[in-house]
Amino acid sequence: MLAKVNYKGLIAPLVLGLLIWLATPVRPAAITTEAWYLFAIFVATIVACITKPLPMPATTLIAVTLGMVLKILKHRKSPPPSVIRPLGWLPCACSCPRVLSIRDLANASRISSCATLVKKR
Repeated sequence: MLAKVNYKGLIAPLVLGLLIWLATPVRPAAITTEAWYLFAIFVATIVACITKPLPMPATTLIAVTLGMVLKILKHRKSPPPSVIRPLGWLPCACSCPRVLSIRDLANASRISSCATLVKKR
């Protein structure tokens, strides 16, 4: 697993992300601190996807985990309406086509709509 790590490609995202993170005092006044930190993680993730120090799913998983651990991303107790609608599953299907099929998405849509009906009762 460690043989797949491109250590030279890891330098650019880390340095750029840290520079943006540390530039918090000079950010525009209209942007909150949390939004600036999220922007730093986003830019570092995009650069990491370009330089490919790790496979893209690992890179994005690290970014999301970092956002959750640092409490930049908030966890909702109930899923947003887009998750319940069938179209909300489309980005997931596009990002992992080997794992999900159209049948799985239809079943997930039925399960989520049944769960909302049960919750309403």
